[in-house]
Amino acid sequence: LSQYDLAEVQLGFTAVCLSVMETEMGMPRFAPADREAMVHTWRLIGWHLGIEDQFNVCRSAEHLSRCLDDYMLWTPQRLRTCRQSTHVLQLAAVQGFGKYLGLGEHYWKGFVGSLQNFRGMDIRYSRLEALPGMEAFARIRFAIVGKSHIANAVLRRF
Repeated sequence: LSQYDLAEVQLGFTAVCLSVMETEMGMPRFAPADREAMVHTWRLIGWHLGIEDQFNVCRSAEHLSRCLDDYMLWTPQRLRTCRQSTHVLQLAAVQGFGKYLGLGEHYWKGFVGSLQNFRGMDIRYSRLEALPGMEAFARIRFAIVGKSHIANAVLRRF
């Protein structure tokens, strides 16, 4: 993998996850100190994975946010021009999650569909077809899990 590929994956595990938690799931924003601690942890993880400092997107929470904004600027073009292997990988992930995580393949198709509008960009990059109502169900589940300490406590046990 190139340094760019590694940095892109690091961006997904950090900035994209934070954005999904705080926006799609409706969780309260992380305290600045907690956000900086998470970014620092992922900077170290990136170093262990071999990401050179100049490509490590986790220099600071502010830098990470700027990287995500830049990445999202080009995301519509990336999604419109993705390779066929992207769709094969999406289907394999949905089938695996459905089989091994207990919610079933149809839920995960709805999950992927519910993320098509990430940050207000309505681009249908997935070819997965969710059952009617599953995207809405996934969004409702995001909100419940994101705002409920009880739901989070229960889900942490699994």
